[in-house]
Amino acid sequence: TVLMVAILRVFEYEFLEERKVKEAMEHDAVVAAEIQNELLPRVPLITDGAQIYARLVQARIVGGDTFDYYESHDDRAVFMIADASGKGSPAALLCMAGLITVETESFKSENPAMILKQTNKRLTKRFPAGSFITAAMGRYFPKEGLVDMASCGQNPPLIYRKKEHCWRVVDLPGSLPMGVDSDAEPSEIIIGVKPGDRLLMYTDGLIDMRNPQGEKVSFENIISWLNAQADLGPSEILDHLVDLVLSISGATLYDDITVLLVHFEDIGTSGAQKAA
Repeated sequence: TVLMVAILRVFEYEFLEERKVKEAMEHDAVVAAEIQNELLPRVPLITDGAQIYARLVQARIVGGDTFDYYESHDDRAVFMIADASGKGSPAALLCMAGLITVETESFKSENPAMILKQTNKRLTKRFPAGSFITAAMGRYFPKEGLVDMASCGQNPPLIYRKKEHCWRVVDLPGSLPMGVDSDAEPSEIIIGVKPGDRLLMYTDGLIDMRNPQGEKVSFENIISWLNAQADLGPSEILDHLVDLVLSISGATLYDDITVLLVHFEDIGTSGAQKAA
């Protein structure tokens, strides 16, 4: 009897210790998530000729997706999304390393391709084997009506043409993710846009989305849904898209999902809203 009591107390002690460790790990994850969220833009970017909105839905408390946007010194909108390999805390660390490196390189150049190229060189030297980040970055020239975009392994964006009233996939050449080959070159493309057009960037969580039965959702269905929501405002579209993702997946995501939408307007329109 004494032996049984002693054994039970040992089991009880081990259980309590395991629970303490688990609670500490969960607390650390929550704190990490708060830090990660603080690094994201808190409000949409309203700049001359463009509005930029983004949403991030994580599969776990922390994850490897991120986005950023800002206005350059010459009043041009710059925006990007990124997705690190892996899941959870390891992916979050890779993601933050990539984001910090991109920010550092953006002080040296404003060209998206050059920023991603130099970021790739630095990350390849530091990342463990098998680790990588996909990323896409764009810069909007409002007077010219052009978007200069570069990508490292990221999915091609979608473009909505107001004149055609439909979304379609941008023909963006393929490229390697950052962290794989230090000599790899980003793919580049120049996209002409007009007032009323929209650009949607997204991580692979959107195209790899699955329902609770594990069945993959057709990306063509997502595009059809977007076409049906064309009359919604840019922020509303992203809100409805997030709701759609959660309803299809049953609130259980297999991967993080980031979506970033740029809505193009006449020059002076967004600037007037910003001033107001």
